[in-house]
Amino acid sequence: MPPSQADKNAVITRLLYDMCTLAASLAFLRSWQRKPKALDLQEEHLALNAALVKVRCLYDFFYQTTKTVNKKSAKKDPVDITADQILPLTLRAYTLEEADFRKSINKWCAHMTWDRIRSGTRPPTPKQAKRFGGQLLAHAKPFVADCLHRGFKLNKTGRIYWKRFNALSR
Repeated sequence: MPPSQADKNAVITRLLYDMCTLAASLAFLRSWQRKPKALDLQEEHLALNAALVKVRCLYDFFYQTTKTVNKKSAKKDPVDITADQILPLTLRAYTLEEADFRKSINKWCAHMTWDRIRSGTRPPTPKQAKRFGGQLLAHAKPFVADCLHRGFKLNKTGRIYWKRFNALSR
């Protein structure tokens, strides 16, 4: 069953939550002054991980994934909500760098795997989070603005998130 307009409105509110969390995390990472200590699990680490999880959420919303490439199965049982379910558009394809970054997020933030343990790969960095997170937010903001221009309605929480996001993204 296709999503109703009420469902789509609710998606935009949840998208704005992810955008606000990512924007706040990136703002913190940009302003962080102290050099991280070895195995530092304090504020910078927490902000980085929050940013990475939200980057992953936004990647899955705006980009083609293995679950969305096969449209036949995606239509039968969509696992993730994607932007093309909300507006008529084509999901973006990953660049090689973006695909590698998403893979590193999966290994370090989303899944505990043997490959993570044995491969010796390095975790995603704050620099990568700022770069790719900023690109995602620059793509997400006009998407939300287009939805609102088309008559999507935000509830009170959604309006608060939109206002906060705009303040954070100045």
